[in-house]
Amino acid sequence: MTIKDVAKKANVSTATVSRVINNKSEGITEEMRQHVQKVIDEMGYTPSHLARGMVTKKTYTIGLVIQDIRNPFFPKMVSGVEHVAYNHGYMVLLCNTDEDLNREKDYIATLREKRVDGIIITVSNGIDRAYIAQLTKGDIPFVFLDEIAEEVNCVCVDNTLGAYQATKHLIQLGHKHIACLSGPSTSITNLNRVDGYKKALMEAGLPINKDLILKGSYKADSGYKSAESILKDFPHVTALFCANDFNALGAYKAVVAHGKRVPEDISIVGFDDILDIPANHFAFTSVSQPTYEMGQAAATMLMDMIHKKPMNEPFMTFEPKLIVRDSTSSPL
Repeated sequence: MTIKDVAKKANVSTATVSRVINNKSEGITEEMRQHVQKVIDEMGYTPSHLARGMVTKKTYTIGLVIQDIRNPFFPKMVSGVEHVAYNHGYMVLLCNTDEDLNREKDYIATLREKRVDGIIITVSNGIDRAYIAQLTKGDIPFVFLDEIAEEVNCVCVDNTLGAYQATKHLIQLGHKHIACLSGPSTSITNLNRVDGYKKALMEAGLPINKDLILKGSYKADSGYKSAESILKDFPHVTALFCANDFNALGAYKAVVAHGKRVPEDISIVGFDDILDIPANHFAFTSVSQPTYEMGQAAATMLMDMIHKKPMNEPFMTFEPKLIVRDSTSSPL
């Protein structure tokens, strides 16, 4: 069945059928649109994306490259992207990198070969100038999600503010010796969180001890190792600000393994608010991100780029929210 068959049965031109299929109202009345749509429905006609793409020079697909499909931070974000894409007539090709930069680059190369109309990326291990230059070589639009780069359109949360809120919360509880269990040093997201931690300390007149800022990853084992180091070398520390919730979970396990209690002996704050199943019925204080809305915003931004619509700002920043739960209290 072709568009010509629909046009013949509806007694209209193929151009009219095409306008109805593509939601274009130029030159047709509402009555005519409804008539043609009724014929399309009765015949069960489904437009060929291949044929449509040959006319529009589009594939009506976008790529979504995420770091770790097992990480509960991403499902709502993916859902937000998919919702907007589907409403615009686009399908989403999901690629999982497992935080492997080489795998990420391979996926992006494959998506380019498939001529997707745009790509949304949650970068695996931070970014550098060479990587940005490589990404922006071609004519396929990109949007970074949950990471910042000056040369690429981005959607993220205000990471500096989130870390500031978390650290200020600990300070207001009376903590004066607060360690920072940070993530990858190549990640601007992580660096912004460290900046927020420092800002809160400076504002409160507390010293910034570089030895209390431990570099690591966003994995639980990194949080465990960093917390172990703090417990061993800096026993006066009473609170930990962690780069993400997996860090916080690892830190919690280390604290308990060393015979200490959370929050009575050590308070812990995470970031991302993704631990839906608390450890031992223990709920973490954490900085929440509106991940679904961030996914929607990234997809909307990409659609605007694909359709060459004017954009007000290349960056969109969402406000985080500190959720206070069981893992923080005043020091004894």
